[in-house]
Amino acid sequence: VPVYLTALGTVQALNTVTVIPQVGGQLLSINFTEGQPVKKGEVLAQIEPRTFQASYDQAVSKRNQDQSLLATARSNYERSKDPKYSQYVAKIDLITQHNTVVQYEAAVAADDAAIRDAKVQLDYTRIISPIDGVAGIRGVDPGNVVTTSSSIVTLTQLHPINVMFTLPEQNLDMVRSAAGKDAAALQVTALDRTDAHPIASGGVLKVIDNQIDTTTGTFRLKSEFPNAKNELWPGQFVNVQLLVNTVDGGLVIPAQAVQRGPDGDYVYQVQADNTVKMQPVVIAGEVGDSHV
Repeated sequence: VPVYLTALGTVQALNTVTVIPQVGGQLLSINFTEGQPVKKGEVLAQIEPRTFQASYDQAVSKRNQDQSLLATARSNYERSKDPKYSQYVAKIDLITQHNTVVQYEAAVAADDAAIRDAKVQLDYTRIISPIDGVAGIRGVDPGNVVTTSSSIVTLTQLHPINVMFTLPEQNLDMVRSAAGKDAAALQVTALDRTDAHPIASGGVLKVIDNQIDTTTGTFRLKSEFPNAKNELWPGQFVNVQLLVNTVDGGLVIPAQAVQRGPDGDYVYQVQADNTVKMQPVVIAGEVGDSHV
């Protein structure tokens, strides 16, 4: 007989990303369809790149200029060191030429850094999806000027998907004992709000939270479902069944037959002579409207 712990759960996307531009400018295009899947690396939107392209081109030109000056400075320095000419060059001039070479080398290195920075800013004009997911409702329209605080769209990753739920603290030892060292060994099923039928199966327990909420006396758990057919949707409320034990040869009795007395739970057992006798019982768990 399977023994379940039941709780109210909330469906939570594995990853939720709000896509915000990292540079400002006029939005040229939106390249995704609301409510449709997007792939990681896919271009979601395009910001006007001409200003950033100009900055990149300026940085490249500045490096080319400094590289030419560096080449001239090196040539002069190497010629001055040549034994043929060194006797005609003052030592202070040779030191100055060496320092000029070092100065231009530093300038070229700074130009390389400026180019990399300009390239990053230019690349930011292409807004890329960071995850595989489903696009929500867009927050801006093409033609608008966006800033680094504008929200383009929110992406949610649905495969797999998480279901968060809580259990009373008195169930903690039972769950931990059942899970052992591998929480994923415990199976989880999501049912509709009326417990009429399963919505999604194949879930596994992923995490038992590391603390108990002192205000509610409960602890949180996270389960994960493959959600291949999108049965679960972020923000949805479901009833959760956590399988914590399977009783071999268990005796199942209706919950309404169990009575509570000063010495614990008991039931009336019909004897062979049609009389009844009080029998103490130890409840191992609940199965629907019955006790094991």
